[in-house]
Amino acid sequence: MGGSDTLIGDFGDDILIGGIERGQHPNQDVQLGGFGNDIAIWQGGDGSDLFDGGPGEHDALVFATIDRDTDTNVPILTPVTGRHRQTGLPTADATNQGGFCEIVPVADPAARGFEFLVRFFSRANGNLLVTVRTHDVEELFCTSEAGGAITFADLTVPDPGFTEVSLDDVARLDPTVAKIIRARRR
Repeated sequence: MGGSDTLIGDFGDDILIGGIERGQHPNQDVQLGGFGNDIAIWQGGDGSDLFDGGPGEHDALVFATIDRDTDTNVPILTPVTGRHRQTGLPTADATNQGGFCEIVPVADPAARGFEFLVRFFSRANGNLLVTVRTHDVEELFCTSEAGGAITFADLTVPDPGFTEVSLDDVARLDPTVAKIIRARRR
């Protein structure tokens, strides 16, 4: 998906993937979750984007390196392993990407149409790689500033900040996100 794209989830719990261009095509992607508990997985580094989770109680924005086929750039999905395991989910590394997130509350959300700016910076040089404007998003997962760990921010509070979390914590916060992201072993 080179260039600016729009993904629409509509009804149900949707998983939307963005940023797999890996900064090769700066753009302005839009992801609209619609009704349900939606997850946007974003690989930082390619523009000024928007994720609107829509009506739902647990819409999540996840910054992670999306596992993909190196020849086709298509995200790799989990295999069918049993009747009780959710299948067909993309996978992503939430600890080993080359950047970190910052949350900036928007001064007048009603006038602007979004509540937070989530900025993703390069750890190597501190450059801003991507900004995602959010609306109706309750959860944010990202790599820690130092790298090697997952951080979480609750976007339902007035002044959210990041807390380092384990994969067990992620499973309690959002079981579907826990099936998607993985952490590098320390």
